[in-house]
Amino acid sequence: MDGKCGNGGKSERPPPGVLHSTEVILNLLEGYLDKGHIIYADNFYNSPDLTRHLSERKTYICGTLRKMRKNLPKDVTNAKLKRGELAAKSCNDITVCKWKDKRDVLVISNKHQLQLVNVRNRNGKVSLKPNIVADYNLGMSGIDRGDQMVSYCSCLRKTLRWHKKLALHIFEVYLQNAHRLLRLKDRASKIRLLKFREDFVKYLMGLNCGPQLCEAPGPQIPPVQPEQDQADPSPLLPGPSVPPALPAVHKSRVPLRNFHYLEKLPPTSKKAVPAKLCRFCTKN
Repeated sequence: MDGKCGNGGKSERPPPGVLHSTEVILNLLEGYLDKGHIIYADNFYNSPDLTRHLSERKTYICGTLRKMRKNLPKDVTNAKLKRGELAAKSCNDITVCKWKDKRDVLVISNKHQLQLVNVRNRNGKVSLKPNIVADYNLGMSGIDRGDQMVSYCSCLRKTLRWHKKLALHIFEVYLQNAHRLLRLKDRASKIRLLKFREDFVKYLMGLNCGPQLCEAPGPQIPPVQPEQDQADPSPLLPGPSVPPALPAVHKSRVPLRNFHYLEKLPPTSKKAVPAKLCRFCTKN
């Protein structure tokens, strides 16, 4: 995975009149232009200038659009529509379309000749939609569905340390993809995403978990007996608590003596909720 921070490590700003979102798209597409690829992007990235530039580089783009972008036809963006109606305008190979569903939807594309198509939803109901909207929904459905599933049990919290939040989000996406692959491999599996995440955490801790994870192969490490844990002359973190014994169901887990457990610090006269860095986590 190749991550980009800010403007990709470049010290110079984008040229005057070029949106930062446009610069991000063009940087990410280095090496993929002039090959006829199709890009699906939401309204944060799309703009008429980006679409025009990609048309010159033989690359297609399709997606939603913000009506406050520059160089948009005002008669389209300001059109008052009833449900099911649309207004559109084309220039060269670029089409801007406004369609009224439950709310106004503004889209742009350089690969479509605008027409209405029949689309069947999950309940079997057929409705007419512009082909730009139908193609965009098809191209972005996996991303939107994945983000929706991750948001249901997200562990993200507000923090000034944005890199930690980004790392946790990437880890959550990995778990969502792993859960999806499990469901595709085993159609009979009904395990929910939350239960899958809980089992994964238990797997890492060496505790009991569901059969989907407990049967996964791992390094062959002999189980650790409780008396061996208590008799260990050099524990990683001294303390009154003793880790639980390794369950018999696990035959390939990391020994529990290699784990350390955080303990709640008692309140003091100066701090009701004291905090202290973990010696084990910060020693490296």
